[in-house]
Amino acid sequence: MYKKLLMKIKTIIVVLSLFMTKLSLAQNSDRILVDGNFSDWSVNSDLVQTYDDVIGDASTVDIEKLELANDDDYLFMHLVLSAEIDLVDDFTPSSRFDLFIDSDNNSSTGLSINGIGAEYLIDFRDRRVLSYDSNGFYTELSFYDVGYAHLPTVTSDEFEFMIKKSQGNSTIIGETIKLYLRETIFDDETAIIEYSLNNDMPDFEEISMEKPNLTHFRLFTYNTLQDGLLDSGQRDKIIRLIKAANPDIIHLNEVYDTNAGFVKNQLETFVGGTWYVHKYNGENIVASKFPFLSIYEIYYGRLGAALIDLPDSDFDKDLLAVVGHLSCCGNDNKRQNQVDAFIEFLADAKDPGGLLELEEGTPMLFSGDMNFVGNDDQLNTVIDGNIANNSVYGPDTKPDWGEGNFADFRPNQIASPKAVTWNSRYPDPGDYPAGRLDFVFYGPSALQPRNGYVINTQDLSDDVLSDNGLLQSDSYFASDHLPMVTDFSLVDATSVKVNTIEQIKIHPNPADGVVFIHGDKSWLSYSVKDVMGRIIAQGKLSGNSIDVSAFDAGMYLLELYDGKLSGQA
Repeated sequence: MYKKLLMKIKTIIVVLSLFMTKLSLAQNSDRILVDGNFSDWSVNSDLVQTYDDVIGDASTVDIEKLELANDDDYLFMHLVLSAEIDLVDDFTPSSRFDLFIDSDNNSSTGLSINGIGAEYLIDFRDRRVLSYDSNGFYTELSFYDVGYAHLPTVTSDEFEFMIKKSQGNSTIIGETIKLYLRETIFDDETAIIEYSLNNDMPDFEEISMEKPNLTHFRLFTYNTLQDGLLDSGQRDKIIRLIKAANPDIIHLNEVYDTNAGFVKNQLETFVGGTWYVHKYNGENIVASKFPFLSIYEIYYGRLGAALIDLPDSDFDKDLLAVVGHLSCCGNDNKRQNQVDAFIEFLADAKDPGGLLELEEGTPMLFSGDMNFVGNDDQLNTVIDGNIANNSVYGPDTKPDWGEGNFADFRPNQIASPKAVTWNSRYPDPGDYPAGRLDFVFYGPSALQPRNGYVINTQDLSDDVLSDNGLLQSDSYFASDHLPMVTDFSLVDATSVKVNTIEQIKIHPNPADGVVFIHGDKSWLSYSVKDVMGRIIAQGKLSGNSIDVSAFDAGMYLLELYDGKLSGQA
């Protein structure tokens, strides 16, 4: 059976009201963004050309679909596979993808292959680009030479890519192109795909750096690259970035020899105000305009937590803020132990009688350089609480209150349609492409992101740079990571609608981004209808959330189904 959720809570029916604000959460929802969340490809299907491959024609992993779109600057692609792979590393099942691009739609120029003349070959496994001249001879380039990036950086059965249409004086993507995608290990390929560029996609709307509401608190998350605050060449740039963001709470990584007193002095001298600063064992620092109530070491050298006394004038609860810098590169096992320890800590914090007894409903967040590459298990553990090593770290525990998942916030760069937070500053062929290594997770039962962005000063206009006291080279020379800025508000208790019969909680309501569903029952699928009864969205529920950011403002009916009966309640 299914229960209908309408808005008035006098009955078991609750109405879901959506409001759209001019924040980054609702901005740019009418176009493609490379952020590792693929819903925009279906929501904006009118902007997309889809190629459906033959199913079952591969030995191991099947190419199922390749989608294409473009704006004035980039060609975007969305690849759907039948199983998870690692696109740029060796992983089981192993894969080797090659993408051939005939950028001038001329079979007589470039590399002759399968009836096209390819000017470019994107070699994913060897992490390089081959640029072919008119005679078929190639020059080896890095991913960065063609503006290439893809997400996610972990194993997945879906990926989205972006390639610059032009770089310098070189045209990479012409007005009409042909593509050929092949996989040589499990023996699959697409047909030749012809694509013509268009002007259909709306321009990317620049994200404002201003805090939308002074009663929200702002988090600044940054890897300072090997004690950047101690380096005179990096320090002034890092300080300018912090000052421009004007945060309330700061999480810093790679502050090995940087002490808390030095950071406090730098912040109070150049940013202003009173700052409380704590250095955890190892290489993480938390700084806050608000006092610390208590400090906790979670995993030596990698994870620490602070219970922060948010001002009573604006917030009715304190905040648990966890900072992390997880092990790098191929250390999947170490990263898994670290996120297992994080979930164990949250389980203890929410359980009466533990080391830390949190008041129920305390807002919780977790941010830092997570180094999520390779296996996606560690990312999933943070979100759903599935611990790998239960004998050491205890039973699986949902991280949020009410047995809910954590949410993964994915802010884009201020002036570019990508959620990339890391780049190789001096790239060579073979280097990893730009990716998203820095994350902000939060418990949606108590916290709601209101705005967010990644600061890449290289892409900012002169006006934005001048208005915020920044130089165009700041982010490039400060670190190989980019700062993430997130504005949060606390979820108003009145925004959580409770169905007392089934104990279903829907929040936030009104909503402008993601709607979360909590309760004892597991729902399999959903549909959203407008007030005329027309279905505007439907699908299977993965986890406990539905993304409504692309909906217009208005009143909607949310129907949840458990798969047993099809009658209407």
